Amino acid sequence: MPTPPADADAFGLLAAARHSPADDLPRLAYAAWLEDRGEGGRSLFIRLQCESALLPRGDREGERLEAQAQALLDRRPDWRRPHSASAVEFLRFHRGLPCAIRVQGAEGLGELLTSDCGEAVEELIIDGSGVDSFIAMERSLQAIAAHPRLRLLRRLRIENAGLRMEHMSALASSPLLGRLEELGVGGNPIGE
Repeated sequence: MPTPPADADAFGLLAAARHSPADDLPRLAYAAWLEDRGEGGRSLFIRLQCESALLPRGDREGERLEAQAQALLDRRPDWRRPHSASAVEFLRFHRGLPCAIRVQGAEGLGELLTSDCGEAVEELIIDGSGVDSFIAMERSLQAIAAHPRLRLLRRLRIENAGLRMEHMSALASSPLLGRLEELGVGGNPIGE
């Protein structure tokens, strides 16, 4: 979804959602804030996802609510990026906020680390095609590990970043690694 307008109320509500990831109240308050500003579709999307998350997996009503939310998202592909020229793409949403993000190169990493778009991110895919060197990637990994908005990150994929065996020790010593449940390094010449 696009970055909300520069309004202290919106940022406060998103910060509350970040600090209480299991609590839907800040998300629903943000949905109400969006509704008040004429963003009824985005508001409904958040409410539908929050309501479906309360139901057991496989519940027919939950599936109906998720289908409604997906239909809204399908009609608004612009919700998948913070803004039109963004190098960040939201792949999946959970309870109305992005939970899986793909970033393109150094530009996407920089954008992610300086924005509010990573509130509830559990999965991050970095396409390193645009990263000039592993040193830049290593600095980016350190920044990701320390970033307070990415404290929920559990799955990291680094693709096409030119990772070689000698780079793996730097990756292995990253504080980020201890939090991860899954690490993927496909498309890299590690064994060469």
